[in-house]
Amino acid sequence: MLNLIAVLMFTCVCLALVAYYQGRRGRSLRDIVRGGDSGVDQMPTQPAERETYFDRWERAAMQAGLNWKRSVYYFVAGTGGALAVALLLTHHINGAILTAAAALAGPHIYVKRLQAKRAAQFAAQLPQALFLAASVLRAGGTLLQAVDSIAVEMPNPMGEEFRRIQQQMRLQVPAHEAMAETHARVGVAEFAAVVVAARITAEVGGNLAHIYDQVARSIVEAQNARRTVQSFTTEGRMSANIIAALPFVVVGLLHFLSPGYYDPLFATWPGRLVLAGCFGTIAFGWVVIRRMVDIRIY
Repeated sequence: MLNLIAVLMFTCVCLALVAYYQGRRGRSLRDIVRGGDSGVDQMPTQPAERETYFDRWERAAMQAGLNWKRSVYYFVAGTGGALAVALLLTHHINGAILTAAAALAGPHIYVKRLQAKRAAQFAAQLPQALFLAASVLRAGGTLLQAVDSIAVEMPNPMGEEFRRIQQQMRLQVPAHEAMAETHARVGVAEFAAVVVAARITAEVGGNLAHIYDQVARSIVEAQNARRTVQSFTTEGRMSANIIAALPFVVVGLLHFLSPGYYDPLFATWPGRLVLAGCFGTIAFGWVVIRRMVDIRIY
């Protein structure tokens, strides 16, 4: 029972840290692509309402292409919690711990992995889509025709998102508003420049083909620089993973070579507190090292 309490406390702390860490990312270009028709320099007059963890989880699910509501998280966590309690009542403590941890962290991990994968695919396809749009505009086509070309010729997720833009533009929705909704739906920072270019062109005019061509070239250069930085920081990320895994490997080897060596830690309340503190410091150290080597290029 005390093992379960310690592990659940550690899981809740980790989830709180993850929620705080994710909430601080990707806010630099959010305000400029929102809003109505009052111009790009429009600033909010009132502070935005603070988002909860479940608001961010719903947005991550939308950006992952799932469109799940928080009720899905409630259902998974509630079902897993009920199953964990049932296992605990039948004295299957290890199964109860694993079930509770999976129910709490599983939906978040699953959604974030899908979100990252879809955002990476969209960002990789974006320069090609912008070059295609610039070619159509340079040939004398309209922005709607450029959107049509991207919707038809580009694979998903780019084609899927531009088909939504295409439908909204045919319903007389301004292009920059339809693209702003897409930016919120995909969560790719590079797409904010496309939205801003569409807004500026719609309000003050300009050569949109040239703008999109330059934006595409800038995105390609940024992606190349990001890959270079990622290759330079690979050693740091591997060091974080090895340092975090090393205590578990050592404990496993000692337990195999000398069974019962760690029984005082598992059988006594102070030992369980020490284990919970060790797990917490390992997780904290892993997060700190990953943040040190997490160099972002926008």
